[in-house]
Amino acid sequence: PLSLLAVVELIIKIAGGELIGYSEAGLAEVKRDNVAVTTTKINSVLGL
Repeated sequence: PLSLLAVVELIIKIAGGELIGYSEAGLAEVKRDNVAVTTTKINSVLGL
């Protein structure tokens, strides 16, 4: 948030205008499943 405000201040200083509001966006939490795979299967897929 502090860096966002610093960037906004710089843009306002250079381009003029005013900040009316802002919103933050981030990465959504990703659910990861465990996967079991053998080296034999990996080698088979790779053609080894």
